Amino acid sequence: MTNNPHKPRDCDAVLGGQAPAPKTGAVLGGIEGIKIRLASPSIKAQVAALSEVVNYGKADWEWTLTTFQDDLERVEEAAYSLFLNRIDIKSQQSLLIVQYLQLHHLLSGQKWKEADEKTSAILLDLSGRTKQGFMRIEDLEKFPCQYLCNIDRLWVKYSQGKFGFTVQKPIWQSVGGTPKPEWNVWCRFGERIGWYRRDSWLWWNDLTFDLKAPAGHLPRGGAFIGWGLGDFWTGCRVFSCLFSKLTDCDL
Repeated sequence: MTNNPHKPRDCDAVLGGQAPAPKTGAVLGGIEGIKIRLASPSIKAQVAALSEVVNYGKADWEWTLTTFQDDLERVEEAAYSLFLNRIDIKSQQSLLIVQYLQLHHLLSGQKWKEADEKTSAILLDLSGRTKQGFMRIEDLEKFPCQYLCNIDRLWVKYSQGKFGFTVQKPIWQSVGGTPKPEWNVWCRFGERIGWYRRDSWLWWNDLTFDLKAPAGHLPRGGAFIGWGLGDFWTGCRVFSCLFSKLTDCDL
């Protein structure tokens, strides 16, 4: 018999009236029960449900991120503490949930510098490039649209529309940017968003991590090679690819 990934497990609760609850469970368990509790107005119920998602498959975890995209602030503080204090979290899914919550925490607190580094860490992790410390063009081309959208929406939301990939994209297009990397276009783009001043590119530490920065100033990619901006020509190639990817993702 084929195993049903959504069938309640020994550690799960079950929907009442269908089967006896396991000794370690409670009513409203399994992935369907989790979804019901995620929709609950009770923050306590939502946090408890979120803590159980890590026991399920990638598809269910992706669904959870989508569910919390617009409502994450309701449970962020409690869930953030819960996940950070759990020493049993080992899977990639649960680690990425932690990272996503951390990014939300940083952006909602307007900690732009730390959020830029966290964005880099998430992109590298999702691409399997953490050890290498940089993303290749092919990594960005196959990067899941959902995650770009989730990250971008957090940046746009908490910067009040000033920062984010979709803020940078129209600026890139307005200076003549195309999928083909061009140095002069790259320099004009850098001037518009405050990365290129007086014929010189600013290093990451010299950026303005503040809402006073020009529109599109962030995210940039972290302190080191990050997800692409190691040398400035590499940055040109990677950002050209990024904006093409955004178009492919309808962003």
